[in-house]
Parts: sequence; C-alpha cells; structure tokens
Amino acid sequence: MPYSKGFSHDTPNGSFGGRIDIVLNAVEAHPRSWTPGVRFHLDYYNFGKVRWSSKNQQDAADFTNFGLVASYNSSTQSCNDNNCGSFRRFDSSVGIQAIAPTVEPYSDLGGCRQLGVKT
Repeated sequence: MPYSKGFSHDTPNGSFGGRIDIVLNAVEAHPRSWTPGVRFHLDYYNFGKVRWSSKNQQDAADFTNFGLVASYNSSTQSCNDNNCGSFRRFDSSVGIQAIAPTVEPYSDLGGCRQLGVKT
C-alpha cells in the first residue's frame, strides 16, 4: 500500500476470518483395513479484511516531466523547502476469500482414530 515515509499511516485489522467445510465420504474406510477410503471436501475460507489509511503529499517525481515542482521529495523523504503543501488522505480496505475443493484419502485406525492427507 502506498504511503509517504515520515508521515502517519496505520493498518488496523478490519475483521477476523472463518472457514466452512462440506465433507462427502465417497468410499468408506473399514477399521484396521489396508484399503483406504476417499473423502471429497469443499472448503470456503474467509480471511477477513485488512484496512489501510495514510496521509500523502503530491510526489515531486509525478511533476518533473511537466517542469513543475511538488511538495514531497521521495528520495529525501521530506518536504521541499519545508513546505509540505496540501495533504491527501488515502483509505483502502480489502477482503480475501477462497474456495478450495480437495480430495482426501484416509485410513480408519480403529478406536475413533482416522489418518488422512488432503490434496
């Protein structure tokens, strides 16, 4: 996310994520058998939101092609001639989500214990 070094910015966590999983046992594994079972999973992941806000000045590099001078010099990370000019506020947020279909071969070890590997 863009911000001008030397000026305020913050990244508060917007929310917490979650997961929903639907499982279908296509082939059942028998207890203590060498024949594995197969499960299909359909997972939905919500990783939550991330927010960003910062105060920015107009960067001098944006104006050099036009022969103009802006208030902030990114190479020195300071204002030109101690004049920061007008500030602009930048606010952004993003939510990240995913759907993951997976296949899991598994074995039933008996006694309510199972071992599987999702791929």
